[in-house]
Amino acid sequence: PDDASPSAIQSEYLKGSCLNEMTINIPTAEKITTETTFMSKDVEHRSGATGIKSGTRPTLVSMEAFNSSSDVARIRLAAVSATDEFPTALFSFVMEGSVSINNNNARNQALGTVGAFDYSAGTFEVSAEVTAYFQNVTALTSIRNNDDVTLDITIVKDNAGLAIDLPLLTLGGGLAQVELNEPVKLPLTADAAQATSVDAAYTHTAKVCVFDYLPDAAE
Repeated sequence: PDDASPSAIQSEYLKGSCLNEMTINIPTAEKITTETTFMSKDVEHRSGATGIKSGTRPTLVSMEAFNSSSDVARIRLAAVSATDEFPTALFSFVMEGSVSINNNNARNQALGTVGAFDYSAGTFEVSAEVTAYFQNVTALTSIRNNDDVTLDITIVKDNAGLAIDLPLLTLGGGLAQVELNEPVKLPLTADAAQATSVDAAYTHTAKVCVFDYLPDAAE
């Protein structure tokens, strides 16, 4: 409220907003979180008797958070194979990871228009970062050979879940972190692409599926 008028409500509305960027963070032994960035066409400020617009305001749903220690049912990075539906994973254990999605939208502005009148869609970009425990030089060889790899992540808790599929990636990074009295770790970066070169039916770069219900077997 305004200090000069405590009973009046002030508000700020971001008009014409769209979700432009999102990062799903899966840290070590922590809650799984998302970071989102919105892009808006204009802003509106209100106060006094019209400080809040009329309309239905849905109640936020309270749910248990996903935990990276107990709720990650599967995280698998493997080389793409045209003959093997279950190729050998490059790593047995992953320390942490994240998946970033960017629409690269741009605001269209014009003379005589406050804010923007529309958006222009940019190049859809998907990337991932993974820190894995070193096992052998297979992953390093994949980076050197510029091999195609695939990444999928499944998170399950209380008969609900989330699946992320990146069918075609190119690995980068991979400089081994060697520290005294610590396991050797490999920080990897990956850029995703449309996977039609893997299978003509794979016309997507990234697929995210939310499951409102999963059977107990999924855990």
